[in-house]
Amino acid sequence: MLIFPWPLGKLPGFGVLEEFHSRFFEPLITWFGNDLLGIESKISNSVIISGDKLYDYLLLLFFIILALLGSFIWSFIEKRNRPYEKLNYIFEIILRYFLAYQMIYYGIFKIIPVQFFEPYFSTLLQSYGKASPMGIFWTMMAVSKGYALFAGLAEFIGGVFLFFRKTKLLGSLISIGVLINVVAVNFFYDIPVKLFSIELLIIAILLIVPYLSRLSKVILSNRAVEKIILPSYYDKGKWKTIRPFLKWGFVAIFCYTTLSTALKAYSFHREKEKTIPLYGLYEISTLITNNDSITTQVKYADTWRYLIIEHDNSAQILQTDMSKRAYEFEVDSIAKKFNMKNFRDSEDVYTFNYQKTDTTLTFSGIVKNDTLFYETKRIEKEDFLLMNRGFHWINEYPYNR
Repeated sequence: MLIFPWPLGKLPGFGVLEEFHSRFFEPLITWFGNDLLGIESKISNSVIISGDKLYDYLLLLFFIILALLGSFIWSFIEKRNRPYEKLNYIFEIILRYFLAYQMIYYGIFKIIPVQFFEPYFSTLLQSYGKASPMGIFWTMMAVSKGYALFAGLAEFIGGVFLFFRKTKLLGSLISIGVLINVVAVNFFYDIPVKLFSIELLIIAILLIVPYLSRLSKVILSNRAVEKIILPSYYDKGKWKTIRPFLKWGFVAIFCYTTLSTALKAYSFHREKEKTIPLYGLYEISTLITNNDSITTQVKYADTWRYLIIEHDNSAQILQTDMSKRAYEFEVDSIAKKFNMKNFRDSEDVYTFNYQKTDTTLTFSGIVKNDTLFYETKRIEKEDFLLMNRGFHWINEYPYNR
């Protein structure tokens, strides 16, 4: 149930199955948590991307209870001691393909730098002390493109090996190594995908369980083992023709949808500078109030220091004490005007006329009977040491500023 409706939910036109799955279980889990377990907290399956909500823990507990109950009933009803070899074969394929899908998916989103895209301007200006552990890790992965590529390739290669029966053990072992690191990072950097990463690690371990005896002989005892004879099912008659089409059809659809999604996301990030009006980070060098010039070196808490424009219809102001304000942001590129409205204070509103060059942005307007004129210079991401330090073969001393 944790896997369902995969893989159908990932096929074009079947996305409604995932929505149905969520809607079906949400009232059931709410009842299970609030009424049956007596939990008073609100249980919500919100669309916020987090795998560690209270709802997720309750859903997992519910499925565990359901699985134990189902196993007990089946054991009571089914008196014969049957090996269930074919059923186990199908179960392994489902686990193997699901793990392969997830490993390749996350691998592609690292190889094509989407999961860890380059840091935002607001992140580059943020102090370490005000960053979260997850934020620091995300920034580290985004800055170190080589390491992100290495991690993505490890996930991708492990996933590819899982698609083939002869290399599934190797794929499982690679995936275990990768996922142990992922689980550790999620726990020790407080990244909210702990449950899901543990589930993937358990699946990878389950896939090597049949080989543990052989692995212990080779690794621990340095003894030879006999060749494994892989079970052969669904390789006769019509299944011999259908099975390759089912397998490679799934792989082709999955690779196409994943690659197209990653490439669209990458293109969106790369095109931000072209699609978002006035995109950039601007450091305010001069403020003229009623013809009285003030430089930003004067540490007035309410004096603007940075204007950040990097998201659609929003902007951020960092003041000289580095406190932050977020604004709705609308640009009229024809009239050369932009409007700003504080998200939390409806009276904090500005309308400015602006002039822009490749390296500067100046804007002016009348605010509460005061005439304001701001002169700024544009700062590029490459101007930050974190972005321009790069790689060096020779280091005479550790450059650990």
